[in-house]
Amino acid sequence: MPRPNGKPLQIQSEPITGNPPVPAPAPEPEWHDQWTPSGLSDWEVFQDLKAAGMDMRDVRPRDGLTGEELLYQAVCRFQLRMGITVDGDVGVQTKAAFADAEILRPKPTYWNGDPETPHAMATHMPWFLADGLIVTQENVSPTRAELDAAKLVRVNFREELRLIEPEWQHMFLAVVLTESGGRKTVDPRYEPHIDDYSFGPCQIVFGTAKSLGYTGDPEGLNNPMVNAEYCLKLMRRNRRRKLHGLVDPILEVACYNAGGIYPSGRNAWGIRHYGSHLTRFVRNWNAITLATAD
Repeated sequence: MPRPNGKPLQIQSEPITGNPPVPAPAPEPEWHDQWTPSGLSDWEVFQDLKAAGMDMRDVRPRDGLTGEELLYQAVCRFQLRMGITVDGDVGVQTKAAFADAEILRPKPTYWNGDPETPHAMATHMPWFLADGLIVTQENVSPTRAELDAAKLVRVNFREELRLIEPEWQHMFLAVVLTESGGRKTVDPRYEPHIDDYSFGPCQIVFGTAKSLGYTGDPEGLNNPMVNAEYCLKLMRRNRRRKLHGLVDPILEVACYNAGGIYPSGRNAWGIRHYGSHLTRFVRNWNAITLATAD
């Protein structure tokens, strides 16, 4: 390491006597000790996030990510927890949310990321997990037929489940029940809003499968084993890219159904989805929980 300003080293020539002082514990480095913001706007965004109650200790260069990239992720987490469009852009909507969060923070208004903590999209219907069940204001108790289907789907897809890690199995089975009623053989479905077809038990869109590395023909996605593989790939990518690591079945199935988290005033959930997809998914999720407990 070069000497500062080219000055010669200062060498201690007198003997040191007595006991050495006990060093004080090193303080936790502040974000600015390890990252210098590229401009005033980054500093202001950091301060706004901190004032809104976000934990900003992770906004420092690590794991190969720059401070700017981590700040972008922090903005996305804030947007997700405040129930606004998740795009990482600090525009008018996000700035207004900063003000709302700072004023209302004692309540608090943002989600801490724990699925068992009640949370909602903005002022819409809240939900949370309790003993493996999704609890909300709607009646989401499964019917006897839904409970029977939940027991059967685990048997019918036992081969596919061997490919899937335990943490994803519940989500996979709930998706299968919601998308195809738990059937292994399903006719392709035309999706007019994207001018493409979805295939198989998980109703994977052909274009989506190709974006995940699929190179076969569309009919190949009807194979339940292949279909399960690309369903899992899509769910993993959504959690990593669109939820920034947050784990929540409602948000994950919204990404699966609508391609992302988009606020909506057209349903009680406050999240864009098609038809009654979220409510049907919750009933199926709860059916699987109850069927597993039997």
